[in-house]
Amino acid sequence: MSHCRLYASIIFLLTTAYAIAAGTAPAPSNSNPVAATQPPGTPAAAVSVKPLNPDQITLRQQPPVFALLRPAYPPKKGAVILLHDEHQHADWPLVISPLRKTLPKYGWTTLSLMIPPQNADTDMLLNQVKSALAYCDQNKLTRIVLLIYGRVGKQIQPVLALTSKAKSSALILISVAWEDKLDDIQHIPVMDLVGSKDFLPVLRAAKHRRQWMLRHGIRRYRQTLLAGADHEYAGNQHNVIRQVRGWLETLTEQAKP
Repeated sequence: MSHCRLYASIIFLLTTAYAIAAGTAPAPSNSNPVAATQPPGTPAAAVSVKPLNPDQITLRQQPPVFALLRPAYPPKKGAVILLHDEHQHADWPLVISPLRKTLPKYGWTTLSLMIPPQNADTDMLLNQVKSALAYCDQNKLTRIVLLIYGRVGKQIQPVLALTSKAKSSALILISVAWEDKLDDIQHIPVMDLVGSKDFLPVLRAAKHRRQWMLRHGIRRYRQTLLAGADHEYAGNQHNVIRQVRGWLETLTEQAKP
């Protein structure tokens, strides 16, 4: 096991342990030391008690929904909700962490959901996304982008159907092996990023999506193939950030009157 994977596994176990304990944690006092470490603009009610990661907030108490929040630097452009891959966590050092920490510098608030490792329940995943969407609505983040990294299709489908109904929504797919019911996303802007050395099911699904979009004349769909990149984009983090940031800028330009 590489040092990077070992480090990520330790962080994941610690974060999961906190999530279990948080269900019985006492209510926060007015002198919560965590609140002082939050970036400006973080709602006080969203700060959870003694998180291992200072960015951690509680989106909902019961059942608990946790996320890592990074508020945007002004001028604020919208919010990106990140769903990490299976067997990962909300601060996974490849793809997820670099994006969630970098995008706020360019006006995008990031909410990285903490999806429990045992979460095979699609309804639970939907409730987590709904909680994130509710947070965005409460904080007047009107432009919402859902970023999905590598999750399986059976969980993606209902999430996409939910997101496509949200106001001013858009979608970023990164190394996703999903090709069913593409009509759910034909009316929203979509960025589709894959590595040329990704898993074969991912490459096959990406090819199908591109052909389907071309066949149906969907103009707000863009697929990018990163040469030499594998499923984890090792050595390509800068390219991932550059591609995502550039595409988000096109959303901002298109929204201008």
